[in-house]
Amino acid sequence: MSSIIESKSGKNIYLYESESYRENGKVKNRRKIVGKVDAVTGRRIFKPEYIEEKGIGAFDDTAEHTKIYSVSDIKQSVIKEYGVFYLLSKIAEQTGLTDILSKVMPAVWQEVMNLAFYLVASGEPALYCEDWLYKSECLPGKELSSQRISELLTALTHGERLEFFERWGEYRCENEYIALDITSISTYSELINDAEWGYNRDKEKLPQINVCMLLGENSRLPILQTVYNGSLKDVSTLKNTLRTASNLNFDNMALVMDKGFASAKNINAMLSETSSARFIIALPFI
Repeated sequence: MSSIIESKSGKNIYLYESESYRENGKVKNRRKIVGKVDAVTGRRIFKPEYIEEKGIGAFDDTAEHTKIYSVSDIKQSVIKEYGVFYLLSKIAEQTGLTDILSKVMPAVWQEVMNLAFYLVASGEPALYCEDWLYKSECLPGKELSSQRISELLTALTHGERLEFFERWGEYRCENEYIALDITSISTYSELINDAEWGYNRDKEKLPQINVCMLLGENSRLPILQTVYNGSLKDVSTLKNTLRTASNLNFDNMALVMDKGFASAKNINAMLSETSSARFIIALPFI
């Protein structure tokens, strides 16, 4: 019969398997070292070969309530990063994003959230999302291969997108002012339908697309993003964005805008009957 005993040697406490046996009518004892006690946690740490030989259940008092892992299990296990997932999932939960997204897209919201977590955490192309999710903790769902991401984004209907923006905008507009800004993105691509020649802020000789975005003034969270062809002037982009916001019932929207919007055309557009937005614009120095 064998048992595990502890024996201190210097600063360390070692674990021995002590086995009693009878030989020539006498009781004898033999020992072999099988591990040591962790000096910080006080936990017993056994040699891998001993675990493989005996199984942890052979000497663990709590084994009947604990799942037993073999050395083979340990070698095949995967260590995943958890910190980024924990942080982003808590932010999504506290801002109301998780609740709204799960209601609007009940079938795929977890995949959409995982893709968003990847893009925020890594800043890399969606092509590498599957590798990142393999190494990181994530919400349950299908594996996001490049093909699956294409299928996912294609499957999201225009109606689902609008419903999300409507619910999200209604929720955010109740809590803060909304900042609006317009920018253009130049591109070498010949496959983007909205890429057209127009006024280029960076003086680049390239076609571009115009992007208008509404952001929460305090939270810095995006509320609505609209994309237009690059030949549209800012006043047209502004009118279209305000019309979209009105259609989405952003009734409590109050815009904060920089002096780049301080023109008679822009102010008249926001004072028109089609726009119910309140606004504050910084004026340039004369």
